[in-house]
Amino acid sequence: MVDSGIKCCNSCTPIFADLETKKLEYVICQINDKQKVAVIDQSQAGETDKLYADQSITPAAHTPALWDRFSKKLMQLDQAFGICFVDYVTKDGRDQKKLVFVFWCSNNAKVKNKMTYSSTKMSCAKKMQTIDCQLQCDTPDDLDFKEVITKVSKNNCKF
Repeated sequence: MVDSGIKCCNSCTPIFADLETKKLEYVICQINDKQKVAVIDQSQAGETDKLYADQSITPAAHTPALWDRFSKKLMQLDQAFGICFVDYVTKDGRDQKKLVFVFWCSNNAKVKNKMTYSSTKMSCAKKMQTIDCQLQCDTPDDLDFKEVITKVSKNNCKF
């Protein structure tokens, strides 16, 4: 894979560290005008559950509020990098928490931008040492929680 040469802004490092230490629930990044990957959205730990409870928001069926919010934020963009925690239960009943890197590239994205993001994703993902899984998602179906958990767990999950 060819590397675009686009790197993460220095401001990403402490934000990624906060995500890895679970002070944040998710982070969404895009390539900015200065040709650097920059954080455009983040959520503090516990923020999503409080938001959904306060506003009586109901997530999609079988989808935790955090993944519902994160995936909706990604789908508002043509392309982005997102990093989010996902929780699931294995077939033998163990609770699991995985940090998932998502390369979101909708069908609406321009071809040049798709190529730029595709050739930048590895340099962005390498900034975080604790990513458990990397996914490429192009359609809303790819962001469906059951689909994601099946991939993340390597089909070792129960719903």
